[in-house]
Parts: sequence; structure tokens; C-alpha cells
Amino acid sequence: MYMLQILNWEYRKPIIKNCVKSICNILTKIFGGNPDIAGWFVVYFLHNLPYTLLMYRILFYRVEYWVIGFFVLTLVLHFLFRGCICFRLERELFQDKTWYGPYGLMEFAGIEVNTPNVMKFFNIWASFIVAVIGCKFIYQNHFNKS
Repeated sequence: MYMLQILNWEYRKPIIKNCVKSICNILTKIFGGNPDIAGWFVVYFLHNLPYTLLMYRILFYRVEYWVIGFFVLTLVLHFLFRGCICFRLERELFQDKTWYGPYGLMEFAGIEVNTPNVMKFFNIWASFIVAVIGCKFIYQNHFNKS
């Protein structure tokens, strides 16, 4: 039963907070004590760039098992951390609990940027990507013999 405690959010919450703080402290030290630079490093090199490249790979190239694995890992971490771990790091480094990264663009469409709306958009995005991966994988392995 002890192993199943990890499924309980109240059990995970302090562990995750400590992990986020520890990672932020390490990143801040690496970047000369400047949490803003560390935050922008996370935004561009740990968040936006890897996931942009992953989406590009999924949409325009053959879907391979490692791509599926990386995407599944992303989803599992998202559910384990109850949201994006990169957002947690960015918010901690920027000391801004209202930071939503690229989801801030929803304002331009007249959509309020808040956690429920961000979660809806994430779920739509994740569902779309799962559908693309599924369709491409089925096509590649069952219909495309070349």
C-alpha cells in the first residue's frame, strides 16, 4: 500500500515542491545567481525548443517508437506533476504564479488565461497529437508497405 501513496496528490505535493525548489536553486547557481536568466533558459531550452522539435517530428516525419515514448513520458509527467513541470520551474524562477508561457496567447483570442482554460487547451492539444500519432503509426505499419 505504501507504494500507492505516490498516486495521492497530497503526498506528492510537498515532494514536487521540494524538487522544483532544488532544481531552481541549481539552475540559479549555474546562471550566476540570476533566476531570470535561469527562467528564460528553462523557457527556451527545456520547454519550447524540445517540444517544438518533437511536434515538428511528429507532424512531418515518420513516427518511431522513441517519439511515441517521449510523448507518453511527457503525458505521464504532466499527470504526475499535475501540470507541466516546466511551468512550475518557470513560475518559481520568475516568482510569478500567473505565468502560463505560450498559453498567454489565448488573451489575443479573447479567452481568459486561467488554469481551467489552459488545461482544456492542453487536453485538446494532447488529444490532437495522440490522434496524429495513432493515425500515422497505423498508416505506416499497416497500409504503407514502402
